[in-house]
Amino acid sequence: MGEATDWPITGSVLEGHTDHVWSVSFSPDGKQIVSGSQDHTVWMWDAKTGGILFEPFQGHMSAVMSVAFSTNCKHIVSGSQDETVQVWDTETGKMFSRPFEGHIGTVTFVAFLPDGKHIVSGSSDHMVQVWDAETGKAVSRPFQGHTDTVCSVVMENRLSQAQRTRLFKCGMQKRSR
Repeated sequence: MGEATDWPITGSVLEGHTDHVWSVSFSPDGKQIVSGSQDHTVWMWDAKTGGILFEPFQGHMSAVMSVAFSTNCKHIVSGSQDETVQVWDTETGKMFSRPFEGHIGTVTFVAFLPDGKHIVSGSSDHMVQVWDAETGKAVSRPFQGHTDTVCSVVMENRLSQAQRTRLFKCGMQKRSR
């Protein structure tokens, strides 16, 4: 993950949110920090200086529960109590696409898959959904079967790209029956 070993802001408080912070994530290159909050906003900071990089990203109608960077650091994904997933451009601070809709409960977890082309989200609706990161369209039916809130999803990075593709396709085929 992040290559940086010297973060001068260690021990500093990053100020900006006006309510509880639910999620914080470093960019893969270690240069930026993103956070999501009860105040409905996403903030992005310079990891070295602690300086705010943009005005708060606004678009969610409720608390932002999860945030994550894309593998190339060009986008941020956020999930919210408003049941949406949103993608933000890290170079402009603007929304990259329309909100992704499909969950019927709080989106509690979001992440980019290693390919950078897909986003996975977990929700209090007990489902996991995989989205096309550019179009916001679901690439399969939701993965169902959990009996409670999905709080996290882990993609095993030790698998080869071919193994991940087979696993992903297998999951989609299993659900499409």
